[in-house]
Amino acid sequence: MIKITQSKSITTLFWFLALLSNPAWALAEFDINFSGLVAPAIGVDSVPYRGAESEPYGAVLVMGRIGDLFIEGNRLGYLFDRTDYGALSLVGQVRSHQYLPDEVFQGDEDKAFELGLQVAKPIGLGWVGQLSTFSDVSDTHNGHEIELGAYRRDFFGDLRLLTLVALQQQSRTLTSHYAETPDYKPSSGDLNLELELIAVYPITENVSALGVFRHYVHGDGLADSPLTDGRETSRLLLGIGWQF
Repeated sequence: MIKITQSKSITTLFWFLALLSNPAWALAEFDINFSGLVAPAIGVDSVPYRGAESEPYGAVLVMGRIGDLFIEGNRLGYLFDRTDYGALSLVGQVRSHQYLPDEVFQGDEDKAFELGLQVAKPIGLGWVGQLSTFSDVSDTHNGHEIELGAYRRDFFGDLRLLTLVALQQQSRTLTSHYAETPDYKPSSGDLNLELELIAVYPITENVSALGVFRHYVHGDGLADSPLTDGRETSRLLLGIGWQF
């Protein structure tokens, strides 16, 4: 999920990086036309923290491309190269799926912004394998994560469905930021499991309904924290948007 202000700032950052890497190419060849879906949405999160309330919130979901920039919900990437060995991209994400609710952290707890690299390659039977690395660049948790995942796209009539499964190995610093108390510190970083489903159904030629479901199963580092009473995080977003 990227709110409007976050989307603008992240897009500006990647455009700046593109200019640094090859100014002449970026100015001459970069396509500024957006192709994809923009959808105002209503979301609700279920988090494992004790006393945290699940209240609906508004968001703007963006799924699409601007030249070699691709936007996938809370993640944005810049495609460097595509070869027989796979596609290499610079990626950034807002860690909006893992945060400390106001009921747990009394203060301005910002969501982390992370940068890294991603390699994607078809692995057969319609699946694409994906290896991603992320490091905090916002001075929030100052940790790292390695993600190994696979996704596929299926069509059921007019319904488009994207399915992603992933394993995410976090550093101890990352896990500790969301689990540590004065009397508790995780002994290692968590290995998390993610399932993501994104469904798009066209209502008219230019308007589509969009549903996003993400479910995370966290490791013992978070589950054993006195702050939590479980190990699962879920997010559901429903919206109607415009296809460009």
